Amino acid sequence: MADADLKTRVERVRQDLEAIERALAQGAVPRRILEAFKTAVDDVRIHTWAALTGAEGSPAGHDSIVAQYRLGRMVELCQHVVQDLDARLVPPGHAGLLELQTGVERLLASIKRVESGQ
Repeated sequence: MADADLKTRVERVRQDLEAIERALAQGAVPRRILEAFKTAVDDVRIHTWAALTGAEGSPAGHDSIVAQYRLGRMVELCQHVVQDLDARLVPPGHAGLLELQTGVERLLASIKRVESGQ
């Protein structure tokens, strides 16, 4: 990507972020949208940080930083899902519950393999 094009895109993103900041200051952003915004900003931040710290030159270093970041995000997401389930915001029998259970079981098996050194 050409520097001029990238500079234009960065400026457009900056302007969009300022507009979102004004909406936040007015309390005009619903919580769910705010959480999605936070995730998007966090994703950009982690990739930018990895590039600035030199991990960009090392694919393994970059991947490791991103993987560690994902773990933190996953902990945060799990906490939100528990709150949602405890508040009964997801109806019984929702298809996503079975998918989540299957995913969590696979995740637990992976964690056990990592922790046991396999």
